[in-house]
Order: sequence, then structure tokens, then C-alpha cells
Amino acid sequence: RSDNILMFLCSPFVSLFVKVQKYEEKGTLHLQMKGTQLKSTEGLGLGILVKPDPYFELHRLTIDRKGWDLVHRSPPVRNTLDPVWAEAVIDLGTLCRGDMNLPLRIKVFDHEKNGKHVDMGEFQSSVNGLLASKNFSATQDINQADLASAFTLRIGKNKKEMGQVVVLRADLIGMETVARSQDPAPSEPPKQDPAPSEPPKQDPAPTIAAAPIVPE
Repeated sequence: RSDNILMFLCSPFVSLFVKVQKYEEKGTLHLQMKGTQLKSTEGLGLGILVKPDPYFELHRLTIDRKGWDLVHRSPPVRNTLDPVWAEAVIDLGTLCRGDMNLPLRIKVFDHEKNGKHVDMGEFQSSVNGLLASKNFSATQDINQADLASAFTLRIGKNKKEMGQVVVLRADLIGMETVARSQDPAPSEPPKQDPAPSEPPKQDPAPTIAAAPIVPE
């Protein structure tokens, strides 16, 4: 993250300083979810239960922690109570400002042509929470996804249950590569001075035997 300070001159006597935060978190979240047993909000049409066109939105907690910013909206899936939404690819800097535990709100709506989309419930999690809830293998039948870690959609003050959302895929792409490229190169061990060489050994001087003294 990098910070920049901008100054705006409001009047000859007043200056406004604004701190702009630029998040440079690299990597993307690849997310795919599936709704299951969603409750219809359409009611009956000609005696037949009319199925909704569900889509979901991802919201992140604002910096002041007083509201939510919309960061992603999925295409709707037509006429179903068990939608499998298209995989979303979202930049981590946009999604969570680099904070993997930042609260996220996932809201599901029934898409309406007149733009008055109908609330179908919501749940809260985080990037780490979505990663932890993934328990589906690509080799499995998509209809056999385990509901043990599914999120429950709730609506209204009474928190009425409106179905469940299963995380089919939640993978971080680009994080490991970036981390590895930024790791400092291992430092070489300090070179040690070679031990001083010993002076070459010299042969001891030969001893000369004293000549015997012969008496006269």
C-alpha cells in the first residue's frame, strides 16, 4: 500500500489535506458459488411456482467501517432455485484492500426487468472465510457439493432462512508467485580468512662433536 497526500486550496486562508491510499496487493481471487434450495420470491403464476433469476453481489466494508462498497455483481441465472453462478475473477486490491480478513457481504437478488430487484438474503464472510469454506473437488458431481460448510442466506430482522450458498471454488492466483519473487536472495555465509600458514620447518643445525684432548 502506498500513501499520497494531496492538498486542495479552498480559500486564501483554508487548505484541505486529503490522504489517498493506493492498494497494490497483487493477485486475484477466483470464486465460484452455487445457490441451493433458495426460497422463491416470485409467488404463484397461473397456479405454478414461478422461479427467480438469482444473481449475487459482493460488498466490502468501507474504510470508515460505516457502510459497504459494491465491488462485484454476477450475471443472473435464469429461472432456477439452484443457480450455479459463473466464476468471478476479482483483484484482491479491489476486493479487500489487501486485508484478507476484511468483512465482505454477499447479497443475493432476484433479477427483475424493471430494475426493482428483489432481495433474497445475504451472509457475511471474508476472503479467508471463503477460502476456508471451499470443500468441493473438480472431480465431483456439482450436485453433490458438501453442504457442511455452506453459508445460510438470511433476510429481515427475524433472520429468516432463504436457502444456502456453497463455495465451489475459491483460489488465490498470483499470490505465491509474487511472494516468491519478492523473497530476498539467501545471503552467503561470511567468508573466513584462511588460517595463517605456519613457517616452513627448518632442519636443526648439525652438532659438531668436540675433539678429544690428548695429554702430552
